[in-house]
Amino acid sequence: AALIANYLDAEELQNYTHVSGIYTANPDMVADAKKIEQLSFSEANELALRMAYTVTGSKEIIASEHGYHGNTNGTIGVSSYKFNGKGGQGKPKDTH
Repeated sequence: AALIANYLDAEELQNYTHVSGIYTANPDMVADAKKIEQLSFSEANELALRMAYTVTGSKEIIASEHGYHGNTNGTIGVSSYKFNGKGGQGKPKDTH
Protein backbone atom coordinates (compact mmCIF):
# COMPACT_ATOMS: atom_id res chain seq x y z
CA ALA A 1 0.00 0.00 0.00
CA ALA A 2 2.80 2.40 0.88
CA LEU A 3 4.56 1.78 -2.44
CA ILE A 4 1.40 2.51 -4.41
CA ALA A 5 0.67 5.62 -2.32
CA ASN A 6 4.20 6.83 -2.96
CA TYR A 7 3.94 6.10 -6.70
CA LEU A 8 0.65 8.01 -6.88
CA ASP A 9 2.16 10.88 -4.87
CA ALA A 10 -0.69 10.52 -2.39
CA GLU A 11 -1.04 13.13 0.31
CA GLU A 12 -2.15 10.55 2.85
CA LEU A 13 -2.11 6.77 3.43
CA GLN A 14 -4.56 5.22 5.86
CA ASN A 15 -3.64 1.67 6.83
CA TYR A 16 -6.35 -0.26 8.67
CA THR A 17 -4.34 -2.99 10.40
CA HIS A 18 -5.05 -2.23 14.05
CA VAL A 19 -7.01 -5.45 14.65
CA SER A 20 -6.21 -9.10 14.08
CA GLY A 21 -8.69 -10.45 11.55
CA ILE A 22 -11.76 -9.13 9.77
CA TYR A 23 -14.79 -7.97 11.74
CA THR A 24 -18.39 -7.06 10.96
CA ALA A 25 -17.59 -3.51 12.17
CA ASN A 26 -14.73 -1.62 13.78
CA PRO A 27 -14.42 -3.30 17.20
CA ASP A 28 -12.99 -0.08 18.64
CA MET A 29 -16.26 1.66 17.81
CA VAL A 30 -18.89 -1.10 17.92
CA ALA A 31 -19.04 -3.12 21.12
CA ASP A 32 -20.75 -6.17 19.62
CA ALA A 33 -18.64 -6.41 16.45
CA LYS A 34 -18.13 -10.06 15.49
CA LYS A 35 -14.99 -11.58 14.02
CA ILE A 36 -15.58 -13.23 10.64
CA GLU A 37 -14.05 -16.68 11.05
CA GLN A 38 -14.09 -17.78 7.39
CA LEU A 39 -13.77 -15.68 4.27
CA SER A 40 -12.98 -16.85 0.75
CA PHE A 41 -10.36 -15.18 -1.44
CA SER A 42 -13.14 -13.77 -3.62
CA GLU A 43 -15.07 -12.43 -0.63
CA ALA A 44 -11.92 -10.84 0.82
CA ASN A 45 -11.19 -9.10 -2.50
CA GLU A 46 -14.81 -7.94 -2.80
CA LEU A 47 -14.63 -6.56 0.74
CA ALA A 48 -11.36 -4.77 -0.05
CA LEU A 49 -12.91 -3.20 -3.16
CA ARG A 50 -15.95 -2.01 -1.22
CA MET A 51 -13.81 -0.62 1.58
CA ALA A 52 -11.60 1.21 -0.91
CA TYR A 53 -14.65 2.69 -2.66
CA THR A 54 -16.13 3.76 0.68
CA VAL A 55 -12.96 5.26 2.12
CA THR A 56 -11.83 7.07 -1.03
CA GLY A 57 -15.20 7.91 -2.56
CA SER A 58 -13.69 6.86 -5.90
CA LYS A 59 -14.30 3.87 -8.16
CA GLU A 60 -10.73 4.08 -9.56
CA ILE A 61 -8.93 0.75 -9.17
CA ILE A 62 -5.57 -0.70 -10.15
CA ALA A 63 -5.87 -4.36 -11.18
CA SER A 64 -3.26 -6.86 -12.33
CA GLU A 65 -3.70 -7.73 -15.98
CA HIS A 66 -4.37 -11.45 -16.50
CA GLY A 67 -4.80 -11.84 -12.73
CA TYR A 68 -7.61 -13.73 -11.05
CA HIS A 69 -9.38 -11.32 -8.73
CA GLY A 70 -12.28 -13.52 -7.65
CA ASN A 71 -15.73 -14.62 -8.75
CA THR A 72 -18.00 -11.97 -7.28
CA ASN A 73 -19.64 -9.27 -9.39
CA GLY A 74 -17.24 -6.60 -8.15
CA THR A 75 -14.07 -8.64 -8.64
CA ILE A 76 -15.07 -9.98 -12.05
CA GLY A 77 -15.74 -6.40 -13.12
CA VAL A 78 -12.05 -5.48 -12.68
CA SER A 79 -10.59 -8.70 -14.16
CA SER A 80 -9.02 -8.40 -17.61
CA TYR A 81 -10.36 -11.76 -18.83
CA LYS A 82 -13.87 -10.32 -18.52
CA PHE A 83 -13.36 -7.31 -20.77
CA ASN A 84 -10.60 -8.58 -23.09
CA GLY A 85 -12.28 -11.82 -24.15
CA LYS A 86 -14.68 -12.58 -26.98
CA GLY A 87 -17.63 -10.23 -26.77
CA GLY A 88 -15.87 -8.05 -24.21
CA GLN A 89 -16.59 -4.35 -24.12
CA GLY A 90 -13.08 -3.22 -23.14
CA LYS A 91 -11.95 -2.34 -19.65
CA PRO A 92 -14.10 -0.05 -17.52
CA LYS A 93 -12.89 3.58 -17.47
CA ASP A 94 -12.18 3.31 -13.73
CA THR A 95 -9.92 0.24 -14.06
CA HIS A 96 -6.22 0.81 -14.61
